[in-house]
Amino acid sequence: MSTDAVGRHVAFSTAEGLDPRDTNGQYDVYVLDRASGATRLLSARIDGAQGGNAWSRGPKISGDGRFVIFVSFASDLVAGDTNGGPDLFKFDLVTGVLSKVTFRPDGGPFVGHLRSYGLSDDGRVAVYGVLANPDQFGISPPLVGAYMFDAETQTTTSIRSGWVDLGSDGPFRPQYQVALDASGRFAITWAPQVPTHFHDLVSGSSREIAGPADIAALSDDGRSALVVEGGPVGPWRQLVVDTETGRAHPVEPDVEYASFEVERPRCVDADGTGRYVLLGYFRTSVDPIIGSGLQLVRYDTVRHSTVRVEALPNGDRMNKPECGQLTDDGRVAVLPDVDEQLLYAIDLG
Repeated sequence: MSTDAVGRHVAFSTAEGLDPRDTNGQYDVYVLDRASGATRLLSARIDGAQGGNAWSRGPKISGDGRFVIFVSFASDLVAGDTNGGPDLFKFDLVTGVLSKVTFRPDGGPFVGHLRSYGLSDDGRVAVYGVLANPDQFGISPPLVGAYMFDAETQTTTSIRSGWVDLGSDGPFRPQYQVALDASGRFAITWAPQVPTHFHDLVSGSSREIAGPADIAALSDDGRSALVVEGGPVGPWRQLVVDTETGRAHPVEPDVEYASFEVERPRCVDADGTGRYVLLGYFRTSVDPIIGSGLQLVRYDTVRHSTVRVEALPNGDRMNKPECGQLTDDGRVAVLPDVDEQLLYAIDLG
């Protein structure tokens, strides 16, 4: 699920046939206009008759609400898709054009697992972190790293890739992930085994801004990076890093309550400037009625205050909230409840 800068358009995936043409029984990608209530199917096959021949998931919408990117295993969304694996697609909501954005830098067919991705507001630049298993896809060498696709020049460029020497454990290819700012100029890359880097995609320069990270996010203006340092088993340290000065400040939200045990964040997001950050923590409860799930909080990095996000205006709590997204001003969080199959837009003030 993803929302535009002001929270009007929400992109999401569902196996429910919300469009009369959607009879494929697969997950498909839609966009909801919260102002008009209209829902639009994006992952339709070339002839528009119905959804594609395989699932489509993980949509992300640009800040201006015009472009949506998503991952799909379908081979009939665009012509010539013969790689037999997932691809990243971009839909232009104004022109109605769907195009593929995943290509190898050497011009060969793209094959790989897409771990993370992002899109600039103007739709020109797409970035993605990819890991390919040569045994599964039958390719050598595998495509591993973070890459940028320029829709204007139709070129794919490596942002960060290569082997890392882990000493006694031998050489290793990190599973890089990547996040992009709204302009398409700045990006961050991270992995649990290597330092987090900040990249200027125009000049080609990069520099280290934090240690190895398990999860991270970049503000729309590119000035603030939210980094959860540490590998999958910890210990973890949450930081907001000023990408221009390199200064880092700890993020310490108040997340412990009732009988829940709080672990590291499972998902994070930042608003347009990085003042407000959204963090989702997995919670476990001894109460079988409450069960387990995500606890989402918004943290104010200036006032160092915490607001619980899953609390609804009427005082109820969402049953099982999933990772959500903040609007650019940080006032509204848009997130789904997987139990109720509903989308909520919560005004946090």
